[in-house]
Amino acid sequence: MTPEELEKLPKPLERTMTALELSIMDEIIQRIKEAARVTPVIDWLLVRMDAIGAGRARIKQLIGEGIRKAGLQVDDIYEQAVKSDYIRNKAIYEAAGKDYQSYEGNQWLQQVVDAARRQTKDSLRPLENITQTTGFNVPMGTGGKKVFTPLSEYLERSLDKAMLGITTGARTYSQAIGEVIDEMTASGIRTVDYASGKSDRIEVAARRAVMTGVAQMTDKVNEKNMEALQTDYCEVDWHMGARNTGTGYQNHQSWQGKVYSSEEMRTVCGKGQMLGFGGINCYHIAFAFIPGISKRKYTDEWLGEQNQKENEKKVYKGRKYDTYAALQHQRRLERTIRKQKQDVELLEKAGADKEDITAAKCRLRLTNKAYVHFSKEMGIRQQRERLKISKLEAGANEAIRNTNTKVGYHPDNDYSVKLDGYTDVVNNGLSEAIRNVAQKGGADGYEHMYLVNLETGVVEYYETNQMENEVGYRFWKHLDKNPDAQYAFVHNHNTDSSFSEPDMRTLLTTREIPVMIAARNDGVKYVAERSGDVLKSVIFDDLYEKELNDLNRQVRAGIIPMSERSIRRESLIVENLLKDYTKGKGLVEYDGRRK
Repeated sequence: MTPEELEKLPKPLERTMTALELSIMDEIIQRIKEAARVTPVIDWLLVRMDAIGAGRARIKQLIGEGIRKAGLQVDDIYEQAVKSDYIRNKAIYEAAGKDYQSYEGNQWLQQVVDAARRQTKDSLRPLENITQTTGFNVPMGTGGKKVFTPLSEYLERSLDKAMLGITTGARTYSQAIGEVIDEMTASGIRTVDYASGKSDRIEVAARRAVMTGVAQMTDKVNEKNMEALQTDYCEVDWHMGARNTGTGYQNHQSWQGKVYSSEEMRTVCGKGQMLGFGGINCYHIAFAFIPGISKRKYTDEWLGEQNQKENEKKVYKGRKYDTYAALQHQRRLERTIRKQKQDVELLEKAGADKEDITAAKCRLRLTNKAYVHFSKEMGIRQQRERLKISKLEAGANEAIRNTNTKVGYHPDNDYSVKLDGYTDVVNNGLSEAIRNVAQKGGADGYEHMYLVNLETGVVEYYETNQMENEVGYRFWKHLDKNPDAQYAFVHNHNTDSSFSEPDMRTLLTTREIPVMIAARNDGVKYVAERSGDVLKSVIFDDLYEKELNDLNRQVRAGIIPMSERSIRRESLIVENLLKDYTKGKGLVEYDGRRK
């Protein structure tokens, strides 16, 4: 197993933990959102009790489901790790003339893997304790010192704080909900070790549990290999951007890529030490090495050249960065981007003001831009997989989802439309725009948009925000410059989804956009044409108060789980908006997939 493979091992588990984190945050936001609709004091007291009780129960359920899923992933991770690592040693066994036993027939190795697997699973169990070990780090008191607050306590505290601000008029709903969201995403769901007082985000804790277990497992396997091969030496692998700070074994760059005896592994590489080989954030692997038979993977000359190259400093905005420092700064930008993506997702789910959502998206765009520019200037690869956040429940994000399945572009599919009332030139322009956004989305997995002039058929504006499930927050400037023009908003969807609530908001509240087209990458087109004047309000809940009250009653009665409320709310609103305010009186779909 290479250091790069080792680093990627915990990724599925991290994604599960970040999905769990976002689901818990959303649960808290939905409780505040529901409570904010209640005004009489007696109703508020009843709703508060119900919200806290139901919220705690749902959070426990979410964590339980997350840990069960994580347990299955831990099994897969160890199976993958041991097979990759152990099979690599087959060549050296054969070169030394020793018998190589397959993993399936090696009972000792299977016992080692099972022990490491159980240890990792056990380390995740404290996450289930929402009254003590799982919660948020939040500022307290006048000094703003961050204090660990268990989830159950934070649910009450955030609910009361938000409602106090709203009912006294000190905060608008959007301001109150925004403060809670910022507080949660800045901290992240954390698990605390009361003995040390240290807390970590749950995905960090999960990653550390896996990395510790895998490191111990591979170390035992390597020692067993060295014993079987009758050698006291092993070779440490090399990777780019190894830690080059500190002295002695703390400086990983100084000892990586070389051959050491068992004693030197402890004295030179710091094996067994917190900041040495196999310690915190160390991705180095050691392999049995037989002098006279094995061949070194890296020469001293090559290692020297790489070290010199990586230690050379580049200047960016007045600060100097070598490769290690540049990678550390890149990680900080990635954490900021993930936090800001969570902000946008939760603000939209909470129904915050359009201005607040737009401001959050602008902050995200600026950080994204800084990330791209910094990576380019430093000559390091953008790691965009690190920028992804898990989305909320399938079907809950921004559209009426079918199965939330990714769909791809196929050149033989039909991407054309022919809308009544428009010339062939305009329909050809729309069809070309549809094919182009679908082709772009199929290539990079992002959403793309065009504004097509409905008089000329000409594309006048293009935008992508390099996001999978949303696009368009700068096109307003183009509309401001062309107030008398009429456009079709043409964009792609990367999954089997139709219109989202933001799609409908753009169509029904923007005078210059009477046509909205959502084109799936696979050739299915959804078309909505506004049937009348623009709506004055961007808050659609007021239009369907009766239907939403019925939905809320079903949630409170336990007929519908709280986790499904946001999914059903958006579906209800989009379906009714299409029926009441578009020419098609419902969802208009054109399937261009070749049978």
